[in-house]
Amino acid sequence: MDDLKTVLLEDDGAQRLTLLQAVKDLGFVFWLFTALVGAPSIVSLMQTVFLDFQLSSLVQWVIDGYRQLLGVIAGALNPLANLVLGAFNGLLSVELKLQDHWQPLFIVLSLFISANTRSLWDDGYKKPAIVFVATMAVFTLIGTWIAGVIQPDAAWWRQGIAAGAPVLCLFLGLTLAYAIASVAFDFTQPYRKPLSSYVRRGFGLGAAAFIAGSALSVSRLIDGHAGLLVLFTGLFLYGLYWLREGFREREIPEVRFGLRVVGGFLFAMLVVGIDFSLSLLAYL
Repeated sequence: MDDLKTVLLEDDGAQRLTLLQAVKDLGFVFWLFTALVGAPSIVSLMQTVFLDFQLSSLVQWVIDGYRQLLGVIAGALNPLANLVLGAFNGLLSVELKLQDHWQPLFIVLSLFISANTRSLWDDGYKKPAIVFVATMAVFTLIGTWIAGVIQPDAAWWRQGIAAGAPVLCLFLGLTLAYAIASVAFDFTQPYRKPLSSYVRRGFGLGAAAFIAGSALSVSRLIDGHAGLLVLFTGLFLYGLYWLREGFREREIPEVRFGLRVVGGFLFAMLVVGIDFSLSLLAYL
């Protein structure tokens, strides 16, 4: 147990990050959202993009069961989704249909929401944290619905929208949450970063995701869902970026934020790795 108390990083303010705290942030111990919900959602998205990617019978049965359960839970939102899409279709004389991939995509983007909310909660901003999770969830839902109407073989610019729109909506929700919390609670000072920086970051990352999704679609490197691949890969890279920046700048909150974002991805990789090893042993 003493090993779990090992200090990985200590900042200038004498705040410490221990091994146990890092493991918790990855989601393997007490915060199981990233492991039990985020990981199967990531695997589900991988199978949405790469149709030939299949796991062993037992693991695939678990993933399929998770998809069915997620579909049942998400079904409560279907009337609202149909109402919004119906109005949109009638207004623009189009026929958009919501695909099931919006459901695991919403969960994966919720890793960001969870990481941000937990950071606020740990810093004592409990009431603002509730505002953040509610506001960001609504905007993220809108973003995933936009991505959800994009067909796997849609035109390159639509793949760009599938990648960029959820990112932009996520940061718009983040910005609005800051504004609401500043007015309603004792949250008058910008939280770690100037508010304008989140606006610039949202538009910058959204534009980058649009360009990357469009370029990947044009290149024909994958058969479909280029925007979806860019989107969830980008979230993982974003978490790694803040993990690196946190260690480089000796900023423990940024390290913990990065750990919380990448935890679900690492657990998904672990599940796939174990499944591959078992399949290889069975083959030998």
